[in-house]
Amino acid sequence: MSNFRSPSQPAISGFTIVEMLIIAPIVLLTIGAFITVIVNITGEVLASRNANVLAYNVQDTLNRIENDVKANGTSFVEANRITPLTSPQGYDDNIAGFSNVGASGTMLILNTPMTTGNPATLSSNVLYFNAPNSCASLNFNKNATMMMNIVYFVKTDAITNIGTLWRRTIVPSNYLTAGTCGTPWQQPSCLTGSGTLCTTQDIRLLDGIAVNDFVLQYFTLASDTVPNSIAGDIAQPAASRATALQSATTVGATLTASKTAAGRTVSQTGTMRVSRVTN
Repeated sequence: MSNFRSPSQPAISGFTIVEMLIIAPIVLLTIGAFITVIVNITGEVLASRNANVLAYNVQDTLNRIENDVKANGTSFVEANRITPLTSPQGYDDNIAGFSNVGASGTMLILNTPMTTGNPATLSSNVLYFNAPNSCASLNFNKNATMMMNIVYFVKTDAITNIGTLWRRTIVPSNYLTAGTCGTPWQQPSCLTGSGTLCTTQDIRLLDGIAVNDFVLQYFTLASDTVPNSIAGDIAQPAASRATALQSATTVGATLTASKTAAGRTVSQTGTMRVSRVTN
């Protein structure tokens, strides 16, 4: 009997251990570089997106300030003129007053007439009291106007340490029963919208803004290039600031807000200058 011999098996090609030791680090470095590029691109996209959103919020806030300042009959004041404040409409969400300058930072305080509708619409009318002339009289618009305060202020969250710019509407506590020629369109606001007086929440305008990043300058004339130094001087007494603000026709506002996204800090600054309506 003859012996059977299997054909020889072909050699199996592959990487040697030495080759693997050389190639593996190159592969790992290539993968790591690719991941780094993807992470950087993703981070840039997220940062760019957040920067655009922040820029929009800054501009939207400036537009809102501009609209409020341009409302007919609006004036700049050094402190809230609606007194006494009813809780929780105060700065401390109780009865603490507002000041245009002070330890709590810069605030824009507007004294403006209440209206029967949205001030931006033509159908809206100034809200007059119904005495001494009755609402049916042709002279009812010679009666006193019901006023309110609009306050823009920055408040820092004690937990997150992030500052937020808020817009609060302060109205007389008897605004619904004081007797006026029409129903007030504006509603009193506070942080949560709770309380016996507040019927709506403050408007949250801009996050990531520090107290010192809300800068206001007042000008006596719209053409002035040098601001009124007294109107926003914390060292000046309230009476002096009130006089300076009464003569001011124009305010310049600068907002700077920051936000962290994908490990990157993005920041946006906006500036606006607007004049109130003077009769």
